[in-house]
Amino acid sequence: MGFLLAGTLFIIPLLGFTGALGFEGVKVVGLYLLTSVALFVWGVKLAKLKKNFQLSKAWILPALFLLTLLISSLKSKEPVTSLIGEYPYFQGWLSYLFLIFLAVLIAKSKIRQEWIEFSLILSSLFVSLVALKEAFLVYVLHHSVNLYAGRVGSTFGQANFYSGFLLLCLPLVVKHLQRRWGKITFGLLMLGILISLSKLAISLLAGFCFYLIIRAYPKFRKWTLTCLVIVILFSQILSRERHSGIWYSEVVDPQTASWLQLHAPEKRIFIWQFAQRVILQKPLLGFGLDQVQVAFREYPAPLLPAVYRDVLKDLYITRTHNYLLDLLIFGGLVSLLAWSGVIWQFFKRKTAPEFKEMMILYLIWSFWQNQSIVHLMIFWVFVGLSIRLNETDH
Repeated sequence: MGFLLAGTLFIIPLLGFTGALGFEGVKVVGLYLLTSVALFVWGVKLAKLKKNFQLSKAWILPALFLLTLLISSLKSKEPVTSLIGEYPYFQGWLSYLFLIFLAVLIAKSKIRQEWIEFSLILSSLFVSLVALKEAFLVYVLHHSVNLYAGRVGSTFGQANFYSGFLLLCLPLVVKHLQRRWGKITFGLLMLGILISLSKLAISLLAGFCFYLIIRAYPKFRKWTLTCLVIVILFSQILSRERHSGIWYSEVVDPQTASWLQLHAPEKRIFIWQFAQRVILQKPLLGFGLDQVQVAFREYPAPLLPAVYRDVLKDLYITRTHNYLLDLLIFGGLVSLLAWSGVIWQFFKRKTAPEFKEMMILYLIWSFWQNQSIVHLMIFWVFVGLSIRLNETDH
């Protein structure tokens, strides 16, 4: 059983492009199949031992989260899409069902914590090596390789997706930095993130490395944090004044009318403002899973600011680049509260420091970027693991 679960965590991130399923669909199908096999094996084992299946109170909030998503999905305009998911992500209600099944299996099985960690570390190492290979072929040998927006995508097809996965696995590697293989793995994961050219992933990598430094040298913590705040504030001012840099390109420039006329409105500054207005139409239960585009189409255009009207009318997106907004659109305030409760319970429990570091990185990532099914899998796996560790202590 433990070997099967460890294999699931190792294999799913490595599943690459497969026909009509694409990069994400094949991972979702892999999740369904491997989790189903694990459930069957576990069920047979329970039957042989004649044990009853019981869940603790810790699963009330995950179950409530799943229930609210089901209700909102069944009430949506496209319930089949909400249940199965929409191309290319296929993150419908069934995906969440199997993710929570996987979390339950992690919590109820006797799989060693080290197996979970090493499965993800080894998988992230292979993902990074694939990305490095693609970068070498493209930038050094000038071979033709399928790129996404001019960047390598490894087994995820998108630079942001694979770099986010590598980022989440870094805390697991840090605890092994005293070993030679740990240093090599950490370096390769860093290289994989850097060649992704993902602004968010590289920024979080820098922040995580900075955190490791101040953790190693606590005497200089106040000075280093003060310097960091000054640098961030100064860089924003400089970005605005010189009309360059991330702050200007992502926040300031897109709000000008001239930018709107020349570019597709896919900046977060637009999507988030639009999404906030959409959410107010169905604040309690939302529009259903994978119904972002349906929700955007239903929004009354005359209420939009005049400068947005023409450029946003043809906007087509399936995610808002912010999981909080996604959840409010998918399942409304009720789903968001249930999910927030799961987060609160996680940090309330006694868990390893690296688990909390992973969760913090995940939360920051999910508030600024879309997610692969792999990111969601990591979240629910460690929710399940934290529940198991807490139940074991008691």
